Order: sequence, then C-alpha cells, then structure tokens
Amino acid sequence: MNKFTLVFSLILYFTFSQGAVFGQSYDISFRRISPPGGFTRGAIQSIAQDDQGYIWMGSRQGLIRYDSNNSKWFTPMPNDSLSLASEEVSHVFCDNENQIWVATNKGLCTFDRRTQNFERIEYVYENGSIRKSRVLSLLQTNDGRYLVIDKNNFGVLDEATKKLNRIANNEIRAPEVLYKDDADRIWLGTKSGSIFRFFPSTNSVKKLFSVDAKVTSIYAENDLIWVGTEENGAKVYNQDGEFIRQISFENTSKSPRSERVRAIKKDSKGRLWFGTDNGLYMDNGEVLKSFNPEDYPGIPHNSIFQIYEDNSGGVWVGTWSGGLALIHHSDNNFKTYRHSKFYNSISSNVVSSFIQIGENELLIGTEVGGLNSFDLSTEKFKTIPLDKENQVKNIKSLYRDKNGGIWAGTFRRGLWYKPAGASSFQVFKRGPDDGKHISSNSVYALHEANDGIWIGTFGGGINFYSFKTKRMRRCFLNNSSGIPMSNLDVLSILVDNGSNLWVGTLNNSLYRIHLPSGTIKKITNNRSSGNRENYTVYSLWQHSSGKILIGTKVNGVLTYNPDSNRIENFEDVSFLRQKSIYGIIEDFENNIWFSSNNGLVLYNPKNKSRRHFVFLDGIQGDIFSPQAVFRDDKGHVYFGGTNGFTGIDPNEIKVNSKRPYTIINVLNTNDHKSIYPVYGENLEINPIQLRPNETTFRINFSADNYLIPNKNRYKYRLLNYYDDWIPLENEGSVLFTGLEAGEYSFQVKASNNDGIWSDTPTQMTIIIDEYWYKTTFAYIIYAVLLATILYFISRFYLERLKLKREYLLEKNQRKNEEHIHEMKLKLFTNISHEFRTPLTLILWPLRQLIKSKNIPQKDRDNLAIAKRNAHRLLELINQIVELRKLEKGESKLNIGEVDIVKLVNEVQMGFRGEAESNQISFILNTDYSSLIIEADQQKLDTLIYNLLSNAYKYVQSHGQIKVTVEKNVGITSNAFDNQLSYGQISSDSFIQLTVEDDGFGIDNEDLFKIFNRFEQGKLNKKEDAKDVKGSGIGLSICKELTLLHQGQITVQSTLGKGSCFTILLPTTQKAQRILSESHQIVKNLRVEEEVTIVSKNEISQENRAQILVVEDNLDFSSFICDFLRDYYQVKYAINGSEGLAILKQSKIDVIVSDVMMPEMDGFEFCKIVKAQLETSHIPVILLTALSSSGNVLTGLDKGADAYLVKPFDERILLKRIENLLEQRRRIHSNFTKRFISNKTLEAGGLDSFFLNRIRAVIEHNLSDEDFSLEKLAEELMISRSNLHRKIKSLSGLSTTGFINLIRIECAVKLVREKNYRFNEVAYRVGFSSQSYFTRCFKKVYKVTPQEYFKNLRVHAEHPTFPGV
Repeated sequence: MNKFTLVFSLILYFTFSQGAVFGQSYDISFRRISPPGGFTRGAIQSIAQDDQGYIWMGSRQGLIRYDSNNSKWFTPMPNDSLSLASEEVSHVFCDNENQIWVATNKGLCTFDRRTQNFERIEYVYENGSIRKSRVLSLLQTNDGRYLVIDKNNFGVLDEATKKLNRIANNEIRAPEVLYKDDADRIWLGTKSGSIFRFFPSTNSVKKLFSVDAKVTSIYAENDLIWVGTEENGAKVYNQDGEFIRQISFENTSKSPRSERVRAIKKDSKGRLWFGTDNGLYMDNGEVLKSFNPEDYPGIPHNSIFQIYEDNSGGVWVGTWSGGLALIHHSDNNFKTYRHSKFYNSISSNVVSSFIQIGENELLIGTEVGGLNSFDLSTEKFKTIPLDKENQVKNIKSLYRDKNGGIWAGTFRRGLWYKPAGASSFQVFKRGPDDGKHISSNSVYALHEANDGIWIGTFGGGINFYSFKTKRMRRCFLNNSSGIPMSNLDVLSILVDNGSNLWVGTLNNSLYRIHLPSGTIKKITNNRSSGNRENYTVYSLWQHSSGKILIGTKVNGVLTYNPDSNRIENFEDVSFLRQKSIYGIIEDFENNIWFSSNNGLVLYNPKNKSRRHFVFLDGIQGDIFSPQAVFRDDKGHVYFGGTNGFTGIDPNEIKVNSKRPYTIINVLNTNDHKSIYPVYGENLEINPIQLRPNETTFRINFSADNYLIPNKNRYKYRLLNYYDDWIPLENEGSVLFTGLEAGEYSFQVKASNNDGIWSDTPTQMTIIIDEYWYKTTFAYIIYAVLLATILYFISRFYLERLKLKREYLLEKNQRKNEEHIHEMKLKLFTNISHEFRTPLTLILWPLRQLIKSKNIPQKDRDNLAIAKRNAHRLLELINQIVELRKLEKGESKLNIGEVDIVKLVNEVQMGFRGEAESNQISFILNTDYSSLIIEADQQKLDTLIYNLLSNAYKYVQSHGQIKVTVEKNVGITSNAFDNQLSYGQISSDSFIQLTVEDDGFGIDNEDLFKIFNRFEQGKLNKKEDAKDVKGSGIGLSICKELTLLHQGQITVQSTLGKGSCFTILLPTTQKAQRILSESHQIVKNLRVEEEVTIVSKNEISQENRAQILVVEDNLDFSSFICDFLRDYYQVKYAINGSEGLAILKQSKIDVIVSDVMMPEMDGFEFCKIVKAQLETSHIPVILLTALSSSGNVLTGLDKGADAYLVKPFDERILLKRIENLLEQRRRIHSNFTKRFISNKTLEAGGLDSFFLNRIRAVIEHNLSDEDFSLEKLAEELMISRSNLHRKIKSLSGLSTTGFINLIRIECAVKLVREKNYRFNEVAYRVGFSSQSYFTRCFKKVYKVTPQEYFKNLRVHAEHPTFPGV
C-alpha cells in the first residue's frame, strides 16, 4: 500500500468516526480526498482536470497533480528554469489542446508532459513594456486565443510573438476575475466592483454594471448574473445591470458573520454552489442549504476557496489548509449512527440486536450501553433501563412477540420480559426447572412460535416459554434420538416453514428438530475444513426459495436444501470464502444481505451479481456483530457492529456506472530513468523506445475513478510476453524483469469502486531495441565476415591438408626410423643380456687358467689378452644397456667421491696393448697427482673409456693422444675450425677433461651427427677407413652422461688435422645425491679384487650345507654346480617347478636360481618359496642377465636375499652363500637367549608368525602331559618332518627341545608372577618328572631351578642370571 493510500484510509476513518451521522433531506455525501492536515498549509485556490483524468490543484505552496493513487508535487527549484516559476499558483487551466497552463505570481507557465518540465512564457506588452510578474487567471476563447489577467491588465496573448495585447487598458482597472459561461460568454470582474463582458469577435469589452465591493467570483446563466463579492455576499443581476436580489448566507459556525463569496458554481444536476469564507452553501432552487463541517465531516475546512466539476460530474471543493473534498453522484449516503458526546446519540457503539416497536421506533440492544430507543423521524436516542438500577448493560438478543411483549436476552444477567402494556421488565434467571427459571443466565437467541417463545441459551441448551401457561420449561433433555442437548452453547435459532426448529451452536454442530415428532438430527458439515471451530453457526435464515442459509465461522455461507436433504455450498461461494458470516437477511426485492468480518455483501440471486460494502463506503465498519441484522416495516435494513450501526434503504442503493479510464503515469527503468507516456489523439500513447539494457522496468498506472479509489482494481497483460489477463489489487504498478528485445504491447484495465470494468484497455507499445551486434545490419556484416572467414578457413584447411599429408609422411618416416631404432636398441639390449651368460662361462675358465701355475708365460699373456677383451665386450654390453636407460630416463647417478686423475690412469691401462701394437703415444697432462670430485664412478668410467676408445679408433699409427685434466679453466682450443657444444656448466667449481688426438678429424657436416645414436661420420664409410669400425653409440652415451652430471661437452675438429673433446664437470653434485641402484658393490671390472673364501677342506662332506641350483642353461648349471660341490652339497633343478618338487623332499639351506627360465621363471619361483610356510626360511640368491634397477627391485620385492648380475665373479657368489649361512648360524646361536628374554627374533614375517603360532598352541596345551609332536603338527597343519625341519632351520633346536624351551619359559613366568614353587610348576607346564624338568632347565639357564630363584630373590630389582 502506498503512502497516499494509507493517508486516504486515515482520512476516511476520521471522516466517518466524528460522531453520529444523521440522515439529511439532501442526498449529499462528502468524501475527504486530502490527507489529515491537508495537502498544504494554505488554500487550494484552483482546480482543473485534463483529458487523461488527472486532477490538478494550485496552491500557495506549489502545483499538485492527483491520480487517485498518488499525488505529485511541482515546486520551483533554485537555478532551474525548467521548474515551476513560483510556489504561489493562482490558476490552473487545461486548454482545447489539452495543454496545461499554470498562472503564478511570477508569470505564466506551460507543462510538458513528456519531460515533466515547465516552459515559462516570458511575454511583454504590445508596446514593448515589461509585463507585471503576477498572473491571476487565463482562459481560451472558442477561436483558440488566450485571454490573460495579470496584476493590472487584461489582454489577448499572442503565442508567436510572446506579446500581450492589452484591451481597454484605460477602462479596465485592476481586473480580478475572468469567467466563461456555458454559452461561451466571457465575463470580467474588477477589484472596484465593475462587471464587463468581452466580445472576442471585436476584441472589445462592455461594462454592464458595478457592485459596491471587490468582485471575487462570477456565474452567468441565461439573462442572470451571480456576482460574489469580498464583503457583501452574492448579488444577482440581469444583463441590463438591474439588481435582482441579494443572497445572504447565515452563519454556519460560531465565527463572526462573513459575506466573502470566493466561488460560485452550478453543477450538472442544477445545484448552485457557493463557496464562502464561512462555509459551503447549495441552492437547489427551493432553499439555500448550508453544509457545516461539524455535520459533514467530509468537508476538510469551513473556509471554501474553489468549486470545480470534473468530467464525470463529481464536484470538487477546495478549502483552506490544503483541504479537498469530493461530492460524487454515485456515492451511497448510508445512514450510520455512532455514540457521540456531542449529540443525543446511541449509548454504545457495540450494537448486538434490533426490534421494531412502533412505526417510527426501534429498540436497539448494545453490549456496553444497555437498551436504546431510536426515533426514526427525529433520529434521536434514549436509554431504556431493564432494571431499576440500570445495571444490565450487555444485551445479546431482542424479540417482540405477537402479543406486543418485549424480550431481551442478556449476558449472565438472565432473560428480561416486558408484557404488552406493562411499565417494567421482569426477569427469568437461572434456577430449577420449575417454570420460573431458565437453564442459563446468558441468552443469545430468541424466536417466536405459535404459542410461545423459543429461547437459546449459552451453556444451557433450549428453553421454551408458553404464552398459555406462562411458564418456562427446558426442552429436548430426554429425546428419543439420544442426542445430548442440555449443555449446548446456542448462538442462533430458526423455525422454518416445515415446523422444524434449527439450532446453531458454538464449536459444535447444527441441529434440526422436527417439532411435531420431537425427532432430533445432528447435521454435520461435510464441506468443513475439519476444524471444529469452523462449524460455529452464527446465523440462520430461511430464504423465500425454502432453502436454509447457514452463516458459519470462516467457511462462509452454506445452504441446506430440503429437497436433497444435504448441506451444500452457497450459489456463488468465491466472494464469501474464508469469511465469517454473522448475519443474514432478505430484503423486499429478495436480495440477500450478509454481514461478516469483512464488511457487508449484497447478493442478487436473479442475476448472480454482488456488491461489497466496506468501511470506506460509509458503513459503520468492517466488523459486524452476530445476528445484529434487522428489516423494518418499510423494508429498510439495519446492521449492527463494533462501531455503531448502519441503516440502508435497499431501493436507494446507487451504482457507480461510469467505466473508468486507466491512466498510465510513468515507466521507470532499471537504470533509474523515468519515461512519461505522451498521449496523442483519442488518448493513444506514442510507442516507448527502450535501450537494449533496459529490460527491467516498472509501470505505474491509476484509474480516473476518484470515488473510494481504494476499491479500484486492475488487470493487465503484456502481449508478446504473457497474453492472459493478470488480476491486480489496488496497487497501481507492475514490474517486468529480464525481457528480451522486441515489441510488446502493455494493456491495462481498471474497475471502479462498484466493480464496473472499463470497456477497452489502455494500451502502450514498448519497443526494446536489440544490441547493435544483434541487429539486421550486424547480421549482414556477420554473414560477410563469415563468408570471408570460411573462404580463408577453407583455403587454410586445404593448405593444412597439404601440410598434414607432408607431415604424416614425415611423421611416418620418423616413426619408422624410431621404431627401427627402438627395435635395434631392443635387439642390442636383448643380445647384450644373452651375452652375459656366455661371458660368464668365458671369464670363469679364464680366471681359473690364469691362476694355474703350470702354464707357460706366453700362454698366460694370451689368456690375459682374452680376458681383457672379454671385459671390453662386457663394457660394450653395459653401454648398450646404459643407453637404453638414458633414453627412457631411468638412469640415476650413484654419487660418490672419485679421483679423476686415478680413474683416467686406470682406464688407460685397458688400452695399453693397443697403444703398444699401433705405436700410439699417450700423454696425460695434469698438475694434480690426485683430483677428487663428486660423480658416479661407474658412469664416469664409461664416459672416459668411450672418449679414449673413440680416440684410439680414429688415430693413425705413430699418432698421439693427449689427455689434459685441469680445474676451473673452461678455455677451449683455438686450433680447430669447427666446434659444437651441448649443455652448460653452472657451477663456479668444475674440472676440465680434454681428450685430443691427431687423427682423421671430422667434417663440419658430420660434426652435428656424431652425438646421435647409431650415426657415424663419412670417413668411417670410406674404403680407406674400413678398419675403423664402431657401433655409433659411444659418443651419444658420452653426451648423455655429461648432461646427467650437469656438465658440458664440446667437440672441436678440423678435417685431416684431428679432434678435441672437452668435458666440463662440476666438482659437487648437490642435487644428485641418491642411493645406489642395486645391492651390488660397484667396482672397476678391470681391476681384480681379492675375495677371501672358505677353504675346500674346512668342512667335512656330511656336515656341509645343501645348496639347490636352479638354472636352465646346462653349461652354466654344470659349471656352477661343479664349482659349488667343492664347498657344499649341491642339488640341481632345470626350472622353478622342478625346484619346488626338490624342496618338498630335501632339506635345502640356500637356493641359487636364475631368473630367465622356461615354465616358471626365477621371480615366480622366489615368490612361491617365500610364500610357503615350509620353505619361507630358506635364503634365495637370484642370478640374472637383467641388470636394470627395475629388475633388481622386482627380485628384492619377491623376497630374494641377494641379487647378482651376470657375469659375476664366482668367488663373490661363494662369499654370498657363506654370508647367508653364517647369518643363519648366528641366529641359531642367539635364538634361545633372545627367545627366553622376549626379544625380537631375526625371522621374516611368515616365520615369525609360524613361531608365534607354535608358542600359542603349546601354551594352550601346557598342562597336557600327553601333548605330542603329532598333535602339534596336526594343530599347525604341517607334516612332522617338515615341522622338525622348519624348527631346526629357524632355531637350531629339535622340535622337542623347542617345546621344552616354551614350557620352561612358562614355568619361570608362573613362579615369578604367581609365586608357584618349582616342585609344583613342573607338572603344570607339562613335564612328566621333576628330574627331567631340572635337567631341561639347567640346559637352558645353566643353573638349577633352586639356584635360579635364589639369585632372583637376592637380585629382586635387577636380576642377573648366568646361562645362555
């Protein structure tokens, strides 16, 4: 609800709450439009209505526009020439073109509806002189000219030249009033009292007569002229100037008499109105009637300034203090009566009941003021006491019986009865059922029967008073239907045409009692919402159709149809839904009136029409009292409520039949821009154009119905968005959000206070522009651009296809080359792996032969050459494997301290024979005897070896190779033409290794290929270089190893002169410190390492450990078996499956197995061995040609105890076996001591589980003397032999010895923790005799049990025991 609506409601409240409102002889009602205190402090001096229906008001504080919902103010703004010229507005005028003119004390203005701004008309007089600032009045002649009265002049305004052509300037002095009558005659009045008539055709005036006072208003009709004056009231003259009569106005208030007449107006109903400074008067041709604000609260003030009739015949009255009132011809002048201290009024506003006791007299019951008598002719009230003390105030029900007796039911004060002709009331109070008392002191309902009165009590059920016996009795207590009736809270009673008594109750049900038979039926409401309170029956009425109308709480009106014997909804339930119906009555026209908690409803069953009257319509209020309805003998209906009562003559009900026009006031966009509609011909609104971002906007609108505008209703739709009509309450605005670009048609309709809808909607076209990038022109540009883009895309695509084909060809070629390279590398790697086993078989015999003492020295030298070249072949194999690691990024550095000078000398030793045979001079140039750096020694060995190998390969006989080792030099030679570098040294501390030869040199074209895999220079392909052979991978490995060490490699060469390779390596490798790749000890394969092994004759054959060799290569297996038989007992299996079979039959101490075998490889074999309980304790050594760290880790993950890469020194294998056996012997020697001290045993996870399981089984059967080895093996689900073998291998003890060890441990625990004696504990832990227990105990602890516990007592806190 907007602010104006709230203010308007308050106005109406004050209007209709100013005491008793009496019916007048004149059917006139005033509606106050202005808020409390008025629109302004001063007066409403001028009123006008434009073509759109707005009401414009001029005041001394600005211009006001009123649209039935809101009022908008226009006032002058400082330094704003587009605002109103002055606050004081003397006249507002709407011309034939619907242009608004505003006359102010600072000039004349016109109003621009589109911009809501004012244009100031700065005119001058015809002689060029400056105009007077104040403009008093303005009107338009039939020919369109404007007549203006300013401070001292009257003239015709020329809009084009902005000049006022004054007329009769010397004759007309101080013009004051300008008036045009219905015959288009123009009249002028002056301050001196002169009356002129203006003739537009001749631009002349004629003075008709003078009055003896200042002229303030003029009205002319036919031959008569009414002139209002400043001091002498109103006078009537004819056109000849003859005085007809004086109109004097009686004093309507206590103020001094005044005859100032400011306004004279005759309305369309022929009523002549006079506005004076002391009241409003109306002459209907018979009498002059005054309207005092005390009698007509709708008049805001007694000082009247302006009277105006609008387009619909409504009369607007402007008063002092900004007051504005409306007299509407369709306003229902309901007669409402309230308590007032100023009048002889009703005693209380809470009216509960009515009866008629005479032609012009009503009795009215109130809930606070007792019983009132109301004289319909004089409209005066008087109080009628029920008791002598007048203490009974709360009347609940009234009834007048056929004998003239008056019955009054009260709240808690009994039932009062005044027989016809009696002077006082008698009372029936609650008491015994003796004919003199009633069942309850609260009587809410009364209804007459043929022979008495039915009485409905609250809490006491139904009573009946018999006219014949003059006794009271209680009814229906013991009924045949068995329905309890004694404690009913009765609210309403009805006797219908069928001799049925209807009883409505509180929070219960409706009862129908057939009086002739006494049958009672409880009628439930099958339409109720289920809440018991909802079936409270406030009122009952039998319609002329025979249907029973039932007024309920919340559920509205229900009907009982005697034909169907069912409760049904009322004919038109929608307008009564969720209302509480307090009263129902039918007028003489068979219309039905309903009083409710939301006003009055008038329903016409014939045409199904309805009217809804609320407080704003002039009734007492919106809340009515239950059963406070009555119809008198004349057909007038009365309704009582909480704010008095209202009397209505149904025949005088008026309908506002004018269909309202809906005014669209403004459109406000989401960017706070206000767009005001521009109306054209026939009130068509020009289309409104919105920008693309203005997709959210609110439209404000109002109706031109000013009679009870709060009851105006609207419905709207936005075509092209939502085509169905959407209803809207009194709020005259609607919001639209997120609309798309396009053209929409907003349509809105309005209904007036009586629900009459406008025929055609007001329509406004709204066009939301598209963003520029969505316009048709933009799409054309897009199409052109798209076509251009498609052209270039297709062209690009074709070029791309061409390039793609070329790329695919090159890619396939490269892929093939890579595949070939990968296959080649893989082939070399696999071959290298396959070479390792034969190399092992070569190196082992060579080492054996070289060690022999009975061979000639020449043969020994030849064997040394064979051994050296076998090592060289192994080096080549390792390089191929290393290259594959480097390619896949799997190569890691094993950083350690390396003496680079020493390493160069050691590597050079491998080339000594070749240098001597080819007479090649080798020079090591360095200032250091030892130079330590951090590096991977094995990889650095490979790097130096390849550089020297490359130099020896390409240097000629009698040539020279020079190696230089320096520190922090970083200078390359200037003696060569071509140079190529890879990597960059970033450390400040580094060493420089240079290998320079005087060989063939490298061509510049080949220089870029030498570091590529499998690439060789052209020279290597010539006939003269056929002896220079290589694999093409050495220098590639050199480059990768240098970069892996974060170093730099540089090659310099001149064809025919030689080459120089320079390596720069940082002295520290901080970021490369990692663990060793495998469990092997890295060593230089060119230097023999002495390994101390056990002598062949140290251990006898029968006590030697048993070794299982699993190897598929017969030569290798034969060799290794023969070698190991000198030291151990050896068994042989050709693969893993055969090895598992041997393990089941033999006691094996160590397993030596190859990895790559058919049927079951070494990894799988090792996994199974370590997973089986019988074999998990046996150490496993894996032998393989797979040297990568991944393969080593796989073997260790499978549980292998050692991993040797082929070829290996046989002495290392022997040492590994010896170490594993020695480790097992240490475990056996410490087992008993660690076991009894509960220390962690050195066993694998499965072996530890096995030992713990044995302990648990033995402890569980501790006291069982018959617990045998067979039972233990059965519990462990293992054979006895395997059990013995397993325990022996893990502990070094026999099975019996291990069991006794556990029993002794338990015995010690029992003695120490539970204080058992040794002679008791032996049997508890399963020993059969004390002596056997003592022997076993002494074997473990080296002392007798008695000595052990004696020492235990002596050293209770820190025991020290001799023994194991």
